[in-house]
Amino acid sequence: MPQMGESIAEGTIVRWIKKVGDNVDKDEPLFEISTDKVDAEIPAPGAGVVLDIMVKEGETVPVNSVVAVIGEKGAKVAKGAAAPAAPAQAPSAPAPEAQAVQEPKADAAAPRPTDTSAAPATLDDTRRQKSSPVVRKIAKEHGIDITELNGSGIAGRVTKRDIEAFIEERTAAPAAAAPAPAPAARPTPPPAFQPGENVRIEKMGVIRKKIAEHMVTSIQTSPHVYSAYEVDFGRIDE
Repeated sequence: MPQMGESIAEGTIVRWIKKVGDNVDKDEPLFEISTDKVDAEIPAPGAGVVLDIMVKEGETVPVNSVVAVIGEKGAKVAKGAAAPAAPAQAPSAPAPEAQAVQEPKADAAAPRPTDTSAAPATLDDTRRQKSSPVVRKIAKEHGIDITELNGSGIAGRVTKRDIEAFIEERTAAPAAAAPAPAPAARPTPPPAFQPGENVRIEKMGVIRKKIAEHMVTSIQTSPHVYSAYEVDFGRIDE
């Protein structure tokens, strides 16, 4: 699973273009993914035969997870050989085609690229490594020290969702001491459709789910207002 952006920690397999047993050429589209920010076709890193598909369509996995195996025709796949999850500390993301699949011919003992910097990281460096520019901007506006947060992203990376949840908890803490008024009863929503109507239920895609989540967040955080003007066009009509 390639990392399509700095703040993206997972992706969803939307469709497998190739199936088990299909021949694939280098840079030929292998599967489609959907993330918070982008939908894309992922090319194969090398030529061969698709030996195994480890992630089904519709499943969401962390970046750098092994989703398929490409090798020579007739080669067998060791089921327990490939780890499906990303390592505890993921190195800097390589090109997407180098992460899409794992080839059996690759040397499993080959060392992964690591940070060879001997100089100790400064506080600003640590903050940069554990957050995106958007998260750092939010933290600065609310006076939050990112290094004190335990992020849910890769290697403890603080995501936008983490810092927004922290702000909500901090805001709700003083209000929790005061007795909350009884919530007003919500009216029962009418049924979406009546029995017997010509209705087809479609599975919601990843993009539409994210749109729905962002719309709800927008209502909770931003005032929604509009202005209306009434104009008499009687004289113009005459």
